[in-house]
Amino acid sequence: MKPTVEARRPKHLKLKYDVPVLNFAFNFNVRCHSMGGAAAGFLVVNRHPARCFMGDTGSLALGGTLGAVAAAAGGAAMLPLFLTSGVFVVEALSVLVQVGYFKLTRRLKGEGVRVFRMAPLHHHLELGGWGEVRVTVALTAAGGACAALGAAAAAGGRAAAAAVL
Repeated sequence: MKPTVEARRPKHLKLKYDVPVLNFAFNFNVRCHSMGGAAAGFLVVNRHPARCFMGDTGSLALGGTLGAVAAAAGGAAMLPLFLTSGVFVVEALSVLVQVGYFKLTRRLKGEGVRVFRMAPLHHHLELGGWGEVRVTVALTAAGGACAALGAAAAAGGRAAAAAVL
């Protein structure tokens, strides 16, 4: 008896709609490592003083990848991801608060009032007298603390899941 097509196919390939595709986990792993390597390379090449800025296109791609990783990992990854992304969340919230409060006060008082000197938050700090290097060091330290907090939450979640099982 001849082996079926399924038996002869390598284990890392799946047949979906008669087209062989790589296993999702392998493909996703390559994507995550590629994005991490690209971000690390950007940081190495673009140290102070910056000669190239990432802009919205690069940052949206990184954020989209982080969101996709959290979605693929299931609900357990949402809290660690939120904690790890603390600096990005605060920066985005500063823009939302600035725009929302300005529009609200313009509607109520006839003249808009600003919460920050300029949004996002790092521009507010720069206009307050902090130098670019000081802002970068402070937000990098805050990002490191958020990353440690997110890693602790992820480790705690795995420990809790192991205790339940």
